[in-house]
Amino acid sequence: MDTSYTFFVVLSLVMYLFGHSTEFGRLPFPDKLFYIPCGVCLVLAFMNRNYWSFTRSDWLFLTFYSIAFIYSSIFIGLELEDTITCILAFLVFRYLSHINLKKALVLLTYWAPIVIAIHYLFSSPLSLPPGYRYGGFQGDPNCFSFAMNLVIYACGVTLNYSKNTIARIIALVSIAGTIPLILAAASRGGVAIMLVLLFFMFRDTLRRHKVLSFLIAIVLLFSFGRIVSRFDSQLTTVSSRYNNTMEGEDYRMAEFSIVPAVLSAHPEYTLLGIGYSQSIHAHEHFPEYYHEGRAHNTYMSVLLEEGVIGFILFISFLISVGRTAFRNKGYADRNYRIILYFSILFFIFTIYSLPFLPFWFAISIVSNKYDILNEDEL
Repeated sequence: MDTSYTFFVVLSLVMYLFGHSTEFGRLPFPDKLFYIPCGVCLVLAFMNRNYWSFTRSDWLFLTFYSIAFIYSSIFIGLELEDTITCILAFLVFRYLSHINLKKALVLLTYWAPIVIAIHYLFSSPLSLPPGYRYGGFQGDPNCFSFAMNLVIYACGVTLNYSKNTIARIIALVSIAGTIPLILAAASRGGVAIMLVLLFFMFRDTLRRHKVLSFLIAIVLLFSFGRIVSRFDSQLTTVSSRYNNTMEGEDYRMAEFSIVPAVLSAHPEYTLLGIGYSQSIHAHEHFPEYYHEGRAHNTYMSVLLEEGVIGFILFISFLISVGRTAFRNKGYADRNYRIILYFSILFFIFTIYSLPFLPFWFAISIVSNKYDILNEDEL
């Protein structure tokens, strides 16, 4: 049962990465087809009694979501697609924290070449205009970079902790193919997280596979100049954005002032917010909310949509998830999980993440309570 669940949960994520538009062509898969394996996952999970063992973080989010759902459905209304996707994402992926994580990561590694090849074949990210940030499957460089770092995480764990030679070769090739995609996206957090992940992966490779690490160093030495030259405009973009020298980057920081301004001017929404997923319409109803469209910051979105009560529950949920990674000091992939956890915290600073499937996949990885070195091979 767990093996079947693992297969379909990874398939759900992979199909989600396939089924979205890019600005330079459309990926050749139906946009909502990932709902099918999600449904299969949910049935398989519900049939397993271990699924009904809820952790503290599970209860925190269920409480958060129940309050938001009930309040919004009774008094305000719901954005149906976001609601369904968020429910599915949480219910489907939460069981990933209870099963053999290595099987899921190795399986994602096997899928990685297809995920990567689709972008090279149908969007040609390496031939984009200078300075252009590649948006990937959703047209958003931050979402794309976060998802691709999940691929690097899975491939890095497989490379260093799998005994399957074929899987390790696929992992190495996939990492090499993913690096240019993340550089083309020029996401500040995405590039930073990628570099930290690669550092720890190379450190582990140096300890466990000295010959392989030597070959990697040689290839990197001869290709570094070409990489820097090819992505010079993107790297300049990243550097400029870190130094706040580009225009149009103030709106994310502005949300730290406009959301409190809305709640101060309309105190009736302070405790329970304006309703789940309603921040996309906030500019139509509140003159203080001068940024048109959804807030790009999950923290501020939750504070606006679910109020102080929901915000406290959501932050408590994140803290509970992170404690798992920090407590398990003996886990072989502990450093990777901690990096992934900080990647989550940074990512949700820039994007509204609750209906985003890779966000829940990453949350489940960080929450997994099993050491990959003590798990069976796939």
